[in-house]
Amino acid sequence: MKPIKEILVSPGFMREVSILLFGFAAISGLYAVALLAAGGADPEALDLGIGMLVQAVGYAVLGAMIRRRSVKALWVAGILFFLDTLLALVMPSSGKGLITMILFRGFLIYLLVRYIRRQRALAQ
Repeated sequence: MKPIKEILVSPGFMREVSILLFGFAAISGLYAVALLAAGGADPEALDLGIGMLVQAVGYAVLGAMIRRRSVKALWVAGILFFLDTLLALVMPSSGKGLITMILFRGFLIYLLVRYIRRQRALAQ
């Protein structure tokens, strides 16, 4: 059986993670643009839009670094993902947004675990 550490630093896994981060960046960027365009004079929408834009840039930078096989960027992305999820669960928000976030992140974790299991099975 292939060790998990070897799978996590493999080019295939890093490519998968970078694609997911680029997808997050695109979704966050589109959401930020929509908030900035529709927010107008609402300072809360403007703040949220700028925050989402910064998040999109961060995801894109991490995705590019991981694509270049940076293990440190992979760790940073994992830690930020965990902290962002923890913060979203602790912060008061609407029920629908929280359920969507939990489902989306659960699906992401499912994809990554499935990839690791598939790679371990192929190594046998």
